[in-house]
Amino acid sequence: MAQLFQYTVLGLAILSIIVILLASVMRRPFTSTKITFSIFAITLSVWNALEFYLNTSPEGGEFVLSRILLSHLTLYSLGISALHFPFYSRRETTPSFFMAFLGGVGYVIVMLTIFTPSVERNYPLESILYSKINFYLSRSFDLMCMVSFLGIAFIKLTSTVPALRKTLYIGLSLICISTMVVGIYNFEFNDNKDLLNSKYLILYIDSILLILLGLALTQYKFISFYPGILSIFINGEIPHLMVQKTAQANIVGAAYLKEEIWRLYEVEHWSLFLSEFWFSIIVDETLGNALLHGGKRNDDELIFQVFETSKFLDFYVIDMGKGFDPRTIIAPSEDGESSTGKGIYIMRKLFQVDWNFLGNEIRVRVSKNPDENPKQDVLA
Repeated sequence: MAQLFQYTVLGLAILSIIVILLASVMRRPFTSTKITFSIFAITLSVWNALEFYLNTSPEGGEFVLSRILLSHLTLYSLGISALHFPFYSRRETTPSFFMAFLGGVGYVIVMLTIFTPSVERNYPLESILYSKINFYLSRSFDLMCMVSFLGIAFIKLTSTVPALRKTLYIGLSLICISTMVVGIYNFEFNDNKDLLNSKYLILYIDSILLILLGLALTQYKFISFYPGILSIFINGEIPHLMVQKTAQANIVGAAYLKEEIWRLYEVEHWSLFLSEFWFSIIVDETLGNALLHGGKRNDDELIFQVFETSKFLDFYVIDMGKGFDPRTIIAPSEDGESSTGKGIYIMRKLFQVDWNFLGNEIRVRVSKNPDENPKQDVLA
């Protein structure tokens, strides 16, 4: 029963990694968040595969050193992926310095682990103390990585939008419950009562991955929002990237993107299903909003993408700002005094408009069927 539970979790973790990578992580543009999470997912999948091999193969004992190194790398990459998760406090450097220090400690531990067989072979008496020191350092490193992951999550709770804060609280609550479940499972089936035993530690990390995946699918619907291979199960086909343009997040860069977008409008004959009036609304509002929220630093960029299927076009505008909460957009007043968000409000009423969870990436879906798009005189 215990082995069945373990293999089930291992299988779900590997499947989840594949789902995440295919659904959204590998989608352009590549960001530090996607890259670090991909590294965590890949190392965890290799660790899962090795753990399965160690538990089923009589020759598995030869790979114990690889298991130790993979566990260190996976746990450290978990903390790094949390560090690169986007949030609003741009000047928060303390977690970065701490993770850099922890990485240095991890490097020393990895070197000690690699040289363990040589020390045992050449210095059998001294190797006892050497192994003890390395054992306790390794366990301390694993524990610090997990504490760092949770600590960084708590820090970011204080610097994010209410919608994301609610989800982080849910995630942390589920992780606490998972900790209790895995702990009880460990004390029930593990005679040594070792909480950091590799067999049970990987179950815990797998449970964290499954929690993150569940939150992503239920809270933010990443698979439906981001085009990818799994889109074939949603749209019946994989969206094709027609164009991707990048420019500096300033007036000159926004003007360049508008020129390129309008050129594409003419070349691709989008006027057959979308009038110039509404196309200009989409272009001006999405780029204007991205420039307003994402042009605060000199190195900020705006990214414009168009994905196409046989039935629709998806316009994506991505900025590097802290975003905003789309729920704060309200209907404009009748006297016209409050004009903020008027264009976005109208666009949401007439098109399918979605934001990512931070509000710094917007998607506007336009049907290729002209009867499903608004006419120019609809405002009248």
